[in-house]
Amino acid sequence: MPVTYADVTSGNTTRGHRVLGVGEHIVDEPAHYLQVLEAAHVLDAKRREQVIREGIAKVEAELGVSVDTPKKVFDEVVNLCEWPTVLIGHFDEEFLAVPHEIICESMLSNQRYFPTYDKDGKLTRAFVVVSNADPDASATVVDGNERVVRARLDDAKFFYEEDLKVSLDTFRERLVSVGFQQKLGNVLQKSERIESLALAITHEARIGAKLAAASARAAHLCKADLVSSAVVEFTNQQGVMGGYYALAAGEGEDVAEGIRDHYRPRFAGDDLPEGTCGCVVAVADKLDTIAGMFDEPPTGSKDPYALRRAAIGVVTILRDRLHVGYEPLVAEALGSLADQGIEFDAEKVAADVSAFILGRMQQMAREDGISADTVAAVSAGSVTAPDDFFALAHALEDARANDPETFENLAIAYARAAHLADATLGCELDDALMGDAERTLAHAVEAARGDIASSLEDKDLAAVIAALAALREPIDAFFADVMVMDEDEALRANRLRLLNNLVEVFSGVANIGELARKK
Repeated sequence: MPVTYADVTSGNTTRGHRVLGVGEHIVDEPAHYLQVLEAAHVLDAKRREQVIREGIAKVEAELGVSVDTPKKVFDEVVNLCEWPTVLIGHFDEEFLAVPHEIICESMLSNQRYFPTYDKDGKLTRAFVVVSNADPDASATVVDGNERVVRARLDDAKFFYEEDLKVSLDTFRERLVSVGFQQKLGNVLQKSERIESLALAITHEARIGAKLAAASARAAHLCKADLVSSAVVEFTNQQGVMGGYYALAAGEGEDVAEGIRDHYRPRFAGDDLPEGTCGCVVAVADKLDTIAGMFDEPPTGSKDPYALRRAAIGVVTILRDRLHVGYEPLVAEALGSLADQGIEFDAEKVAADVSAFILGRMQQMAREDGISADTVAAVSAGSVTAPDDFFALAHALEDARANDPETFENLAIAYARAAHLADATLGCELDDALMGDAERTLAHAVEAARGDIASSLEDKDLAAVIAALAALREPIDAFFADVMVMDEDEALRANRLRLLNNLVEVFSGVANIGELARKK
């Protein structure tokens, strides 16, 4: 196709590999394009990937190692070469004494070398290089890359050894000169808020004294490594390097783990912190950010402070590891901000932050396959602790699936009761004004109230749902036999108070009326 643009005219020639296929190569017709390129030592992307993977598999078999090929770096390497040759280089034994994370980051990020691990998961001296040079020059390529990696790893080793000469407490003091956010102050102030919130979390989660003390110490030091030389150079290793420095200083495994893992989960699908200390500090850090930044809440696709990701991390850790609610922790986080002298409407911000976290739970529940109306029903109740919220949602969803007619009728009856109820009348009943259907419903409501309270305490959510379902027959009988809006004012008021009792029992669990709106 004849095209001229910027003084260049299209033609039927292409160029090959800069060493192995020098000069122009004629493409006589489009169908032969890839053949011409391969003859000129240029493979298409799929073939390059295949060649590299086959080469890596051969290395793994020969050396008895596994090669780490992160997708982002691997894809980049595939597109940096035309005629790939997989080679093996080695670095000096002394570098294995340096934390493997910074060794691997230096190789992957700076040089696009792939590290190797032995069968026990330990880093080895061997690394994989994908060369784009003439295969006959492989020995020269390996030698050159080994010299380059030696210089890179010398830098990493130097940073690490210099950092070990400085205590974490000294690093922490230097955080005063590192800004966090204009309104929220510096990173040292954030560190202090995290420490205060971590103590509140350990109290709320009833964590033992030893782990609580370790969590507090980890929270105290968790941001210290941000000013270390290694983290300034390898920013992805924040937290990780602090964990190594803590161990070197004799802080103990729990403290080191808490520092190392407190940024987790960093993205969707990332691992949670391994231990309790990491979970406590992670929640404290993320919740402090959410509370402090919430005067600029995420809107639409904009979330500059990654508050959604932080909230999902908080919910996941509270649900799967700490098993406590977020509302008292939100109050503690806002209290730390107020103690720092930051002015805001505490009641409004607490409500907004709690609603934001609830919104993340609702999204997560829907992604778990819970229907939207079940999520809405549970969200309208008073069960907000993440583990209870998800368990209740699943229990209600399962109960509906097993007995849809009961829950459809129960939802309709509840919606009717909630519509008629008048909270201003209170809940105190006059037994003398009640007939059989009213008395039966009143007794059933009281029985359900007790069953639900004990089942919630035992976290037996299936029993909670069963207690609600048991109210279906007495509710149906009540509406079939009783005229609620009787002309007699005393009878009417007493019947409305009975409905108030009914609604109160349900509202502590879920708004079952939401289930009637599915159709």
